[in-house]
Amino acid sequence: MEDEHVQHYISAFNKGDAKTMVAAFASSGSILDGMPPYLWLTGNSAYVVVPASMTFKLRDQQINQTGAIYTVALNKIADDWRIVAWSWAKSIAK
Repeated sequence: MEDEHVQHYISAFNKGDAKTMVAAFASSGSILDGMPPYLWLTGNSAYVVVPASMTFKLRDQQINQTGAIYTVALNKIADDWRIVAWSWAKSIAK
């Protein structure tokens, strides 16, 4: 169901249908980057997106995930950056 909403938004974006795009957002929604105000680095908030790999064993079978994307959202608390959320978008396990 969530994927359906995202696809609906992308379709509207590709058509330049701003009204449908706006309707897809929660009232507090925002775009993280691409246009001001940039939320990807604003004061005490930041996020990092990096390529990632992971190797582990599952039931004695070696699993290698390559080509994944790891995204981390951070908040600066006092003088220290802390993780507030993260996401792992995996590729096909080999």
